[in-house]
Amino acid sequence: MGVKEERIKRAEKYVVGTTGGSVDERYNGDGTKTVVANAEDVHKFAWVADAQFRKKSDTWRSRKTGRTIDIELLYQPGHERIVKKYLGATRGALDYVEEWLGPGAYPYPKVTVVDPRSGSSAGGMEYPTLFTGGAIWWVDGFFGKGIRLVETVTIHEFMHQIWYGIVANNEFEKISAGADCLWNPGPRHDLSRYHCRPGFKIQEFPG
Repeated sequence: MGVKEERIKRAEKYVVGTTGGSVDERYNGDGTKTVVANAEDVHKFAWVADAQFRKKSDTWRSRKTGRTIDIELLYQPGHERIVKKYLGATRGALDYVEEWLGPGAYPYPKVTVVDPRSGSSAGGMEYPTLFTGGAIWWVDGFFGKGIRLVETVTIHEFMHQIWYGIVANNEFEKISAGADCLWNPGPRHDLSRYHCRPGFKIQEFPG
């Protein structure tokens, strides 16, 4: 675990998201820009860039302490109708983590949610403070409102990134450590509305 500071040089047209978040963006005068990103207490750094990204910001506020966490959503054009799904599911996951693990359980000041391009094979991945969701444009229209794919993937990946991001476990060897928090049955919080019912006790995690 440590402090990561990275400089990412891309064409000016690219919108960049990073672990931690950008602290500076400098235009170089040659059609490129350099994004300076900083993250503390992380074991890995990830970044995404897409000229198509649109940005939407939101804020989660703790019901217990008033603490705030910034939520940044990078979404694809044409996906405006699911922005509220991404943001609502992320706020719900933060509510649940605070209720279940206590105030400050998510220790970072920001989380970045990425809506990847269709067909990119980049959905459903997690990194410290940043994760990719998943949206299949025809699912809601074909199956109706009972299928909450965006919300389910968002909550699933949020929980993966918080667990492995803080504990720094080897996900290849202990993949169930993140998955169990979503699929073991139990009446926890209101995430059941997304057909996602976290229910294990924290002491059940492997040491």
